[in-house]
Amino acid sequence: VMVVGDIDVDEVEAEVRGRFESLTARGDSTPRTDPPLASVGQPTAAVLVDPDATTGDAGVALPGPWLADGSIASLRHDTLISLAFDMIATRLTDDISRGLAPFTSASVYNNGMVRWLDAPTVVVSGEPDQLSASLDAVTAEFERARRHGFDTGELDRALRGYRSDLQAEFDGSDTVQDIDYISRYVDHFLSGQPIPNADTSFQIYDSIYADVTPEAVGKEFEELFADAAPYVLVTAPDSLTDTPGQDDVLARLAALPTLDIAPREATATGATELMAVPDPEEEVATESLEADGGFVDPTMLTFANGAKVVLNPTSIADDDIYFAATSPGGLSLVDEADVPEALNAVSVVTASGIGDLDAVALDTVLADAAVELYPSIGQTSEDFFGSSTTDDLELLFQLVNLYLSEPRFDQVALDSSISSLQSYVDDPNSDPDLAEYIAYSAARWGAEPRFRVIPTAEELAGLDLATIERVWRDRFTNAGDWVFALSGDFDLDDATDLARRYIGTLAGAEPTEQYEDFQIDPPTTIVTREVRAGTGDKGSLTFDWNTPIPDPETNSVYADALTSVLNIRLTDHIREELGASYGPSAFVSISTEPDQLVETYLNVTGDPTTLPEISTIVIADLESLRTDGPTPDEFDAAIAELTETYQYFNNQEIGDLLAKAPNQPQMLTRFNSRGTVLADISQDALHSFIIDVIPLDRYIEVRT
Repeated sequence: VMVVGDIDVDEVEAEVRGRFESLTARGDSTPRTDPPLASVGQPTAAVLVDPDATTGDAGVALPGPWLADGSIASLRHDTLISLAFDMIATRLTDDISRGLAPFTSASVYNNGMVRWLDAPTVVVSGEPDQLSASLDAVTAEFERARRHGFDTGELDRALRGYRSDLQAEFDGSDTVQDIDYISRYVDHFLSGQPIPNADTSFQIYDSIYADVTPEAVGKEFEELFADAAPYVLVTAPDSLTDTPGQDDVLARLAALPTLDIAPREATATGATELMAVPDPEEEVATESLEADGGFVDPTMLTFANGAKVVLNPTSIADDDIYFAATSPGGLSLVDEADVPEALNAVSVVTASGIGDLDAVALDTVLADAAVELYPSIGQTSEDFFGSSTTDDLELLFQLVNLYLSEPRFDQVALDSSISSLQSYVDDPNSDPDLAEYIAYSAARWGAEPRFRVIPTAEELAGLDLATIERVWRDRFTNAGDWVFALSGDFDLDDATDLARRYIGTLAGAEPTEQYEDFQIDPPTTIVTREVRAGTGDKGSLTFDWNTPIPDPETNSVYADALTSVLNIRLTDHIREELGASYGPSAFVSISTEPDQLVETYLNVTGDPTTLPEISTIVIADLESLRTDGPTPDEFDAAIAELTETYQYFNNQEIGDLLAKAPNQPQMLTRFNSRGTVLADISQDALHSFIIDVIPLDRYIEVRT
């Protein structure tokens, strides 16, 4: 029994002993034996024809016994093999970016499904009719690596990322979260993994990285290839008529040594920076936003171009920074004819590179950076979400600057995006989750194209790169109506200087845009949809309510309390008492744009044949909740949970809030007053809230 947290060790140990020491075995148990694992030594293959598959996948693994014993030698072996697989996956990903691959994604992971099994794997995925070519490509790349090894440039690129992760982990070691500590202890006791302190771990891996050479990685990979031998797993939909059989796959593996496979061209050094550093542009105003005096103490800079930057240094987590930005408009200001392009613009732009750098060059420059940035176009706004370490904050600012000032639009990226969507457009019902959401979207918003989940076949075929560029530039190139927010471990003066250089210098005009309201009113009756999708014995039941907000000043706290009460009731009754579902869940959220609504969402999974029965049970539980309110135990448990939750702060929650605060200052006020509202909440008041937001004569129900 392992416990990590802000605890009195003696008290907790006494609690553990009191609860567990007196327990006796319920009966004889079979002695546990570990599975007898050994390297196969010869190529093997499996072909799975799956009626629920939407893509053609080909994965290559080199499985064998896990050699981790805590020694430096085993850590070095793991590192070299990890580098080899990462470099193979990077080669394949680069091929996608250059339009040279028959697949649309390539990834690396470990498929060690049981303890003591080590199975590093590279898998490629694409359109089913390209499966045969994808299989040849991934197996040939393994043979290329076995035969020719790796070059200095690609190893340097991979090692930069490893060193960056190592440094970030070391820099944040003083604020490691409890869940990370306990995971290490579990791995240690179950699998014997070492748990060195931060200093020792850094020294070990820094020394390993310093000694790595392309020859060492190639030798380790070649030895593993010979000992473990490749295991190939092919997955295809049952609609594919020419799926390679097991014998065919084995024949291709046997033929690999006879193929003419040349080494890759040596990796060029290429660019080493994203952009030149601009001269700073001073802000025209500085002010402090309303704060709670704790972790929320933001400073807002306003620039002549209209952009606002909110900076909130915190000590929540060392070397951790969260970034959020928002601008009003979104899909609501996109012409209806351009909506399909707008819905696909983000995937195209982010796969095209940035500025003078194509996608491969950009990935190479960022190889040693712990920085992420994700743009999006929503219903009423365009946004950015991202994160970085303290040292990489300037790179984060540069990425934002370039997405607004020098985005790229590559045809290869559009072609790849179309290809990745094609199988879902051809058969949306092949994916039960997708089919369920399509049914919900149609019930909630009808034919409004801005809420469409996936494009139609005609829209997908007609996606146009020039239109994507026009939509992106219209939504993203005017900094004047943007608010950018940072919360995390940074120096205020340093961040101010970066904001002056990379935000203050952007083109912009005073904000003139506001979103338009394309929201469709919620249904006024009960709307039920049944969807037949996928195969197997898993069903899903979803309920959704959208109602006006009863009290804007307290709604978020009451929504949180109701979320807790619903999850307690669903879990206790449907899962624990009836055993009708393993995973019931509920979530109550607040939407203020374009309409002020409370959304109550419930989902219960179970046997498809029992969904009508489960539906009746859920409605009965909700009727009881509306009639009698939450029980004292449910209410007390919800308040206790929120009391604990509201004492925990994270940079993401704060950053998202601060991006909206300049245009919606009431949100910051309500956030600061959560504790007060919670202290005043009563069982009767929560009961009234439940009656308001869960009417049983109007909701959407989807059975899948």
